[in-house]
Amino acid sequence: MRSRFIAVVLLGAAGLWLLADGIAAMATGEYLLGDGAWAGTVAAVGFEPEGWPMRFIHVGVGVVALVAAFAIAAGWGALAWWIGVAASLLVLWYVPLGTIAGAVSLLVLLLPGPRLAIRGH
Repeated sequence: MRSRFIAVVLLGAAGLWLLADGIAAMATGEYLLGDGAWAGTVAAVGFEPEGWPMRFIHVGVGVVALVAAFAIAAGWGALAWWIGVAASLLVLWYVPLGTIAGAVSLLVLLLPGPRLAIRGH
């Protein structure tokens, strides 16, 4: 049960922040705290941190992470587990908040006990 709580809190926090950050960038042209360490990560793979595609990625990944947190909290079983794993992987690029939240959530979701509890076995 604690593992479910950890995944819900971490994915929820990362999702809420990414969603808010992306919406702020769309509305004002700037991210809430400016370009963070994540900007170097995405620039290294060819994305422009200030560009519109990156703003949409912020919002999209934020929504997926929030849906994952809700699904795990609501006990959607195997679907919640799969969405949680996908969301954990998707937030890893957002250094450092997403990297920490994604890595810990992924670890929690992949451990045998939590995996079986969340998937309903």
